[in-house]
Amino acid sequence: MMSKAELRTYVLQHSDDEEAFYELSDRIKANAKSVTLEELELELSKRINSQQ
Repeated sequence: MMSKAELRTYVLQHSDDEEAFYELSDRIKANAKSVTLEELELELSKRINSQQ
């Protein structure tokens, strides 16, 4: 079993392997943190302001 980083590298090198792509997608979703719209807007504002 590949680590998420190894699987990501594999998917980037083998873009035609749909099974690997969906496995990576599932792993990313499993570790995703849900956020509110307000939290997202605040984070985006912070990032935009830090680039200016």
